[in-house]
Amino acid sequence: MVSKVMDFRGIDCPEPLIKVSRAIAKLSPGDTLIVLTDIPRCVEAIKDTIEGFDIGAIEVNKKEGYYELVVTVKVNVPIV
Repeated sequence: MVSKVMDFRGIDCPEPLIKVSRAIAKLSPGDTLIVLTDIPRCVEAIKDTIEGFDIGAIEVNKKEGYYELVVTVKVNVPIV
């Protein structure tokens, strides 16, 4: 079970969404990806993509000054 942390605080979308999609493509079902961002628009874009394509389960945690998104991969996806 691989865990990876990606810190995108201060970086606006679409860059975080693209990099998260590519990272998920390299993970296996059951692996966890933790994404840090302080931009609400990025939270929504990443969350909508994960849920919309049913790629994994996502938990959004509001921290002090940023968000932590915990993605547990459900399926293998092709590299974007």
